[in-house]
Amino acid sequence: MKPIIIILSGYRNSGRKTFIKITESLYPGEVVSYSTVSTVKEIAKHLGWNGDLSVENQDRLSTLKDFYSEWCNGTYNEVIGLIQSVAQQKSAPSQTKPRFIILQMKEAHEMFAVTDWCKENGYEHHTVFIMRDCVEDGEHHGVADKRSKMMIYNQYVANNGTLEQFRENVTVLLESIDSGDMEVWEEYVCECG
Repeated sequence: MKPIIIILSGYRNSGRKTFIKITESLYPGEVVSYSTVSTVKEIAKHLGWNGDLSVENQDRLSTLKDFYSEWCNGTYNEVIGLIQSVAQQKSAPSQTKPRFIILQMKEAHEMFAVTDWCKENGYEHHTVFIMRDCVEDGEHHGVADKRSKMMIYNQYVANNGTLEQFRENVTVLLESIDSGDMEVWEEYVCECG
């Protein structure tokens, strides 16, 4: 069975890492997560970046990522390579194969390219945006955050309450995706307002 691809986006501090931790707790050993900026951060460290994520440095990372993508289609090739590698993994009978691949992405053009590839290659995929009112004011967003709103997502997950409320939202979404019954998610979203 092919893993389900979740393309996850949201502004900085919206709850993307928490979404992944919740997913890993619900599906232990069945989740592979990858941030499309990981390689770029490693390159930036070699160039002297100290890890500071000020808006200016976020914009520099975005510029470097644009160069990496334009020069050698680096991000796309990494993502597709990861998906293919995970799908081809042989696992021992006592091991579970990854059920989900969570790709943290913000650039709409990259999301479109990956969703097109998923369609062409028969992978179930979902684009998910985490909404959090307290981080959507735009004052502290870099270029990548602004680009993330250029996409229309399959699902939007609210993270405006407690951690337990967010956990419930993520759990219902994942159970709906896992069961293939997205009507459960749609009904849940309607009930929650």
